[in-house]
Amino acid sequence: ADGYALVGGGLPGLSARLSADLPALVRLRAEREPLDGDAAEGLHAALVLPMLHRTEVTGLVLLAPKLSGDGYRPDEREQLARAARHVGLDLHALSIDALETEASDLKRDLAVVTGKFETLSLALKA
Repeated sequence: ADGYALVGGGLPGLSARLSADLPALVRLRAEREPLDGDAAEGLHAALVLPMLHRTEVTGLVLLAPKLSGDGYRPDEREQLARAARHVGLDLHALSIDALETEASDLKRDLAVVTGKFETLSLALKA
């Protein structure tokens, strides 16, 4: 992985592009579990949630500290982690749809070019 690009929101001090070599991201890919505290160092987040497709981390959700200053409770972490997994799956499904549309467009274009080639070939034979 070459890194992660920020696509929405943002946290103070966070770069628009995160290196895949950041220790927190290396750990996130290895463990595929939420990170917080010192484990999330360098990400300027109170809680880091992986978005997974099968066993691959395809993205992440970075959460700022709660306004109250309290940490995220276990039930909140569980619900947020579940939501991040669902978002990751939905994004994967959208990318598959986009690839299928692109493949369909390419097949259609190929059929048009093939038809023109066959017409040209017949014209040259005549």
